[in-house]
Amino acid sequence: MRMVPPTSPWRSRTTREGMMKRLESVKLVQFLLYEQQEFRLEEITGLFGRNGSGKSSALDAVQIAMMGANKNLMHFNAQADAKSHQSRTLRSYCLGQYGDSIEQCARPQATTYITLVWRDTETNEPVSMGVCIEASLGNETEKVLGRYVIRGIELTMSEHLQTMDGVTMPLPWSSFRHRLLEQSKVTGEEPLFDDGASYVKQVLFMLRGKAGPASYDAFARAFRFALRMSFSKSVDQIVRQDVLEDRPTNIARFKQLVETFKRINLLVEGVELKIKQGLEVSKNFDAALVEARKSVTWTGLQASAAYEMSNAAHEKLTGEKFEQEEVVGECTQASTTADEALATWTLEEDQLTGLQRAHADHAENAGAQQDLAQAQLKTTRREEELKRELRNFRQLLQNASSNELMAQWQPALALAAQQLGEFSWEQNRVDQDGLGQIVRGLGDTLQSAATHLGKEYDIVKENIRLAKERLSTIGLGMERANTNRAQVSESTARLMHEFADHGLHPTPVCDLVKVTDPKWQPAIEAYLAKNVEAILLRDSEEEQKAFGIYQALQGKRTIYGVKIVRSDRARPGQGQPAADTVASLIQGSNQVAVAYLRGKLGNLKRANTAQEALRGERTLTLDGMLVGPGDFERLRLIPEADLQIGAGAKGQVDGLRAESRDLNRKVADLQGRQGDIHRIRQAVQSLSSPETLRLLLGFAAQLDEALTEREFTHQRISGSTSAEYQTLCAKLQALQKRRPQLEKDARDARDAVVRAQTVLDRLTKECTAKLQELEGKRSVHEACRGHVDYDPGYASDRWDSLLEQFGDNYQAMADHCESQSKRCNASMVRHLGPAQTLLGTFLTDHREAVSDEVTSDWRKAKAWMEQQVTRLQNTELPEYKGQAQEAYLASQNTFRQDVALALHANLKYQTTTFKRLNDALKASPAFTNGERYQFQVKVRPDLMPLKKFIENIADFGADGGLFGEPGEIPAQFAELLREKTTTGNAAVKSPLDDYREFFEFDIEIETDDPVTGVTKTIGHLSKRIGPGSGGEHRAPLYVIAGAALSSAYRMDENNQDGLRLILLDEAFDKMDTPNIVATMRYLEKLGLQVLLASPGENLPTLTAFLHRYFEIMKDETRHVIQVEERRVSEAMREQFREDMWEYYPELLEAELLAVRQEPMAPLVATPAP
Repeated sequence: MRMVPPTSPWRSRTTREGMMKRLESVKLVQFLLYEQQEFRLEEITGLFGRNGSGKSSALDAVQIAMMGANKNLMHFNAQADAKSHQSRTLRSYCLGQYGDSIEQCARPQATTYITLVWRDTETNEPVSMGVCIEASLGNETEKVLGRYVIRGIELTMSEHLQTMDGVTMPLPWSSFRHRLLEQSKVTGEEPLFDDGASYVKQVLFMLRGKAGPASYDAFARAFRFALRMSFSKSVDQIVRQDVLEDRPTNIARFKQLVETFKRINLLVEGVELKIKQGLEVSKNFDAALVEARKSVTWTGLQASAAYEMSNAAHEKLTGEKFEQEEVVGECTQASTTADEALATWTLEEDQLTGLQRAHADHAENAGAQQDLAQAQLKTTRREEELKRELRNFRQLLQNASSNELMAQWQPALALAAQQLGEFSWEQNRVDQDGLGQIVRGLGDTLQSAATHLGKEYDIVKENIRLAKERLSTIGLGMERANTNRAQVSESTARLMHEFADHGLHPTPVCDLVKVTDPKWQPAIEAYLAKNVEAILLRDSEEEQKAFGIYQALQGKRTIYGVKIVRSDRARPGQGQPAADTVASLIQGSNQVAVAYLRGKLGNLKRANTAQEALRGERTLTLDGMLVGPGDFERLRLIPEADLQIGAGAKGQVDGLRAESRDLNRKVADLQGRQGDIHRIRQAVQSLSSPETLRLLLGFAAQLDEALTEREFTHQRISGSTSAEYQTLCAKLQALQKRRPQLEKDARDARDAVVRAQTVLDRLTKECTAKLQELEGKRSVHEACRGHVDYDPGYASDRWDSLLEQFGDNYQAMADHCESQSKRCNASMVRHLGPAQTLLGTFLTDHREAVSDEVTSDWRKAKAWMEQQVTRLQNTELPEYKGQAQEAYLASQNTFRQDVALALHANLKYQTTTFKRLNDALKASPAFTNGERYQFQVKVRPDLMPLKKFIENIADFGADGGLFGEPGEIPAQFAELLREKTTTGNAAVKSPLDDYREFFEFDIEIETDDPVTGVTKTIGHLSKRIGPGSGGEHRAPLYVIAGAALSSAYRMDENNQDGLRLILLDEAFDKMDTPNIVATMRYLEKLGLQVLLASPGENLPTLTAFLHRYFEIMKDETRHVIQVEERRVSEAMREQFREDMWEYYPELLEAELLAVRQEPMAPLVATPAP
């Protein structure tokens, strides 16, 4: 420690006019590869060395000390990072990392000190400040042990060190801290600071000038910008935020009036919002009413189509009845004719039989004749039997082959039927082998078909089971919807049905709770997922039974994924959750259900902004952003129509009823198909059975036996009777062969009469039933047309288009009308869902109370809402707008008297600041290509009247004066005031708060005409910074950086006695000599103390400005840094300036004169080829 006397010869070393505070010394202990290094600085100091030598790290050390090791304010190795893959950290700096990994370091543990010593050149008083940081390979993060600022004390290098066993090492922080506390007793000021912000603010206070301490935010931005030196923002934003100081208006009376205006304006906005919400509710109700009227009208059109269809059917049946009566008459006549033919045959047979018996040969051959008659009868019977069986068998085959289920086997069955139809036998024998071959081949085909039909039958049976199971679920859903409870998933409904069948009492928790803030419900249900329909039972006994039932469901009855609440674990009554948690929104009378869902939500908190969401451990936003300890995701919000907690929608009943009708129709169709499959399957099984096939072959064998017996008897008679007798017997035999056919014809004719009469009876009944149905359809049609929502005009238009589209296809027309009615009804339900939700939000947000009658009947709710909107529009809104106008007028008067004057002072500050900066730029040499820079400001056109009014107030006073008046407050004031008070716009900048919002900023690029000497504008920096990144684009960065720090330090022509430091890393990279000289002259003119780091190629040019510089070299093998100090005298600087035309313009003039005077060589003509 060195106490410094009030005066010292050091003062004589200042080279600039006036007194100031200058950074005099930088002391580093165990920082990077610097074990202990001190840099003595002057007004302009340079650090030169190859890339990676440690020069930029020395600047980072100064940055760390200036920012109190606050990582949020620092940007290490700012210029070099773009060229290197290695990113520096506090820990790597402390351990001295020299390789790619942290293990490649100079020391395994470190106690790092960075101390800066400042000196007041007038009083010679020092200020020491710095940080102490601890780091090791064993810990992933470093630790800032202390931050210190002490006035009147110059901390020496030895005070940071101690020697033990001949080895010099850093002094432990505890010892260093003790020394600081002892030294601070001289001034009585606290030297230690726990946080970086307090430390930096104390530094700015200690190093303040006469204009006051630098702004903390402005200093941090400008200091960091000078190090990074890049256009990360637009030129306008850089000048606005980094060059010009933030000077808030802060007028108390105006704020009070603004708050009054804000409060009233919020009331106006509240009423307007209420009207807007009410209109939105009414809009949805109106849309629902339109769809309801369309739905009723389409239902009426469906009834009209059904009536027309029934009428057409009745007319058709009546015509069929008349035709069938004629058929019955024809069949009766045919039956009479057949009976008469049979009677004639009987008479003829009796005559021939008498002649046969009277013949002489008959007595001797009576026995043989009787045997022949019996053989003939037997043969006829066997032939009829075989024909009948073949006919029946063939008919069954034809029926089976025509069925769509047998399409695969149709060719084989048709062929077999054809073969059976063509099968015949000879006079005396039957081809049993041929018939057997046909039958056996057919058996194989039928067996394959029977197997396939069995599988189809099982599939249809399973579909019927599933459809009936869904019908059972729909029944539960309709029961829930009718009692205003939300639908649950298929699995949950099935399990509840199983529990109810066993006598349990299941209830989903969504029936027992509600969400107190409806706008959060979509996000909450998205987070809870299936937990919202977890099943709650009455007690633990029911829960045990439910466990067994749930576990026992096997096979196709198995159910997965449905949760059962364990009431003994829900822990109700554990205290209310915090007000900002999502769980606090869950309320209800059943404490077990409430506790269960709150437990699932846990400590999840509500967040209204992205910042709130990311700051919390577990948060949820309205739009479904879910933030957890290690990640975040976005949930798909539940649509309003699908919300389950609290209540359901009665409109779902129609949809469920329609689905139930469709399913019942489907079940009927499936059962019909099942019957068809069963019948054809039985027929195929019967045809393919071995017994059936053996029976058919047996009939063939019996016929063959009867034919043989008849032939034998006939031969016996032919050998013992006369020709006359044989002729008589032949006639009788031929006549007897006609008998079966005649009897069959008589029977068929009688059967035809019965069948025709049966059809006639059926048609008569159907006509009667259809007439009754027609009367019923007429009643339904008239009832639909009489409905209050039926629209005759809409119905008339639609009916014409329906006739054009469908003609007399009334069934298709009715189906279309039913479909349209369902569509409109579904659309009505879709509108009612948001309408009811918006109504609930309206009631909750505005604390409105209505009767159950209104909430349960949407038409009454619609009428109530229309009344509310009318009242708000005609009464409340005009009243609040009048109050707002009064507050606005009061704020106008206050604005005239107070705010405008304060704003004018800030506008004057802007003008003065830009004039000083532009004067400094004009006094500096031109940059490359003769370019000069000037800060440019333009008033925003829309704010010109307001700015003019402010200036007039400053000139004439708030109420005017002898020579003029400020005039009326411009209209822009009202708009700005409204923006300032609009909800959600608290953070939006306004010219009433920030004078910088009056302007648009840029940097103008000028050049002097070499002939006329007139300065002209050639462009603007905002248009140039896009393409390229050469040195001509970096010079403006230095102009802005100098201006930003000069503004942040509150420097002007009369105030350059405070903090003035600027750090430049990779200084003047890719910049030519004119740009470097102009920039350095500009920084000198501003009065800034410069500490720069550069590779060294610009050292000859910079020597004209440097007071001292250091050459830094790094030993890559031993990993040590060597620093050599160089002093630059005034004479040496002057010597380097002698060749610079920027200092001696006459040099340029002389050179130009010499060029002009040099004789030009004569041109030599080239001979033509």
